Amino acid sequence: MRRLFAAIPVTPAPPLLALMQQGEAVLGSGSVRWANPQQMHLTLKFFGSVPESQIPDIARHLQECAGCTAPFRFVLRGTGIFGSRYQPRVLWAGTSEDAPLRQLGEAVLAAATAAGFPRERLPFVPHLTLARIARSPSRKILQNFMNLHHDAYLQEVDTPALYLYESRLHTTGAEHLVLEKFLLMPPQMNQP
Repeated sequence: MRRLFAAIPVTPAPPLLALMQQGEAVLGSGSVRWANPQQMHLTLKFFGSVPESQIPDIARHLQECAGCTAPFRFVLRGTGIFGSRYQPRVLWAGTSEDAPLRQLGEAVLAAATAAGFPRERLPFVPHLTLARIARSPSRKILQNFMNLHHDAYLQEVDTPALYLYESRLHTTGAEHLVLEKFLLMPPQMNQP
């Protein structure tokens, strides 16, 4: 069994790195586990533990998604949390100018369903995980941080490809390995 997910890699630009450094200084790192900047990605679908025999079918469906999507760009902007103000679980960066990203995300979810994976109950919400929160820092400090960065421009992300990753869990954290890369191309480029 291999833990798989489909995602778009994100190389953090200086504004995003600065936000994370400021967040670590303000919110700490004891109860907040910050994302590794070298492994940042925007997840489109988490498949979970998958038998080796099922990987080619997943790859085929992802290739079909990539073959029907032109390369695009989106903007990382603002911050938010999953969970409540009283029990936040994830701190994330949001997106804007993201219609193609949302379309690709929906296409990947449909492809995953076609490959036999159940669809999530919630709609696809594009976001970049910045940190996982084990124990909530001071609500006032967190709220001030969120207010300060609520609509902050963080960076543009060029998206020429979709990736299939394997996530290996270690005591020091997760390691993400690229299994396959699927170049995005408009449908007319697939025509002979």
